[in-house]
Amino acid sequence: MSYNDIINAAYLYLDGLSLREIATKLGFSHVTIKANLDKNLKDLNYELWCEVKEKKEEKLNSDTIDDVNVQKRILLASKLLLDYDKTVLEIAQELNSTEFTIYRDLTKRIVLLSNKYPNLISIDTVHLVKNKLNEHKLNNLKPSTIDLLTKTFPFKQERLKFLIHSMLVFRLLPNTIEDTFKITNFKGQALDYNQGLKNSLEFLEIYPSNQDQALKEFLEYFEKVILATKTKDIKRRNELIAFISDKNFIEARNRKLKGEKNLVNDYTYFLKHQIKYAIPSNVMAIKLKATISVYRLHILKHIKDEKTLELLNQIDSDWKVRQGRIYG
Repeated sequence: MSYNDIINAAYLYLDGLSLREIATKLGFSHVTIKANLDKNLKDLNYELWCEVKEKKEEKLNSDTIDDVNVQKRILLASKLLLDYDKTVLEIAQELNSTEFTIYRDLTKRIVLLSNKYPNLISIDTVHLVKNKLNEHKLNNLKPSTIDLLTKTFPFKQERLKFLIHSMLVFRLLPNTIEDTFKITNFKGQALDYNQGLKNSLEFLEIYPSNQDQALKEFLEYFEKVILATKTKDIKRRNELIAFISDKNFIEARNRKLKGEKNLVNDYTYFLKHQIKYAIPSNVMAIKLKATISVYRLHILKHIKDEKTLELLNQIDSDWKVRQGRIYG
C-alpha cells in the first residue's frame, strides 16, 4: 500500500468503516489493511496511529457495560450534565475523552446500564439525561467554533497540532487562538508540545501581523477543512492539512538532499517553511546543503509580494541582532 492508501485507510477507519469495508473501497484485502494500520501507519504518522489505536480500544469497550471504568464514566458524565449543566463537549474535555464517546455514554450506554444494573442508575435518571440533552440541543442549534474544532479533530493531541501549525502558517498570535477557541495558556501548550518553537513564537509576537486579517484567512481555511471532513472527502482534507503541515517541505528537502531534480514548487515550500518557523536564510541553506548566495537567489525568484519579502528580510535581520547580543 502507498502512503496515501494507508492514510486514507486510517481516516476511513476513524469514520467508522470496518476493515472489510475499507478493503472493498480501496481494493486491498482486509488482512493487508489491518497489517498496515497496526504497523506501517505508526512510522508514517504517529499521531494518526494513536487515534486509530484509541478507536480500536473504544470499539472493544463501546458496549461493555460490565466494564467498571465504562460504568464510572457514564455515571460521572450524567452527574456533570444534570448537576452542573455541562455540555457534552465540556464533559468530554473534563473527562479527557471524545465528544462522540460521551454522547454515546449519555444516549446509548446509559440505557443499557440502567436495564442491566438499575441499582447503579435508575430509568428516571435516564429520562432526565435525555431531556437535558434535548434542552441543550434546542439552546445550541448553531455550533460554536470550539464545537466545530472538536468534531473535526476529535482527539486533543490532533487539535493541538492543527492549531499550532495554523498559528504559524497564518501568523496568528497565541492570544488570538485562545480567544477564538476558548483555550487557556495556548503558548505554554505549544511549547510543551515542541520546545523548538520558542524562537518562532518570539518572532511572531515581536513582529505581529494584522490579526483581524490573519483570523479571517484562517477561518476561511478552517471552513474548508470542516466541509471536507463532513463530506468525507479524504483526498481534499489531506490536501488542506498538507497546506499547513511540513509534509511538502520534507519531501522537497529530501529530493534536494538526494540530488534529485527539484520540482516546480520546491523552493516555494522552502520559503513557506522558512517564514513559518522564522528560520534565517543561512540556517536554511545549511539544512539544504546549499550556499547562502545560491539559496537566496532561488528564494527571491519565488517571492511574489512585498509582505513576504519584508518578513524574510526581518527574519534575517532579527537573527543578526540576536547573534550580536550573543557574541558582541
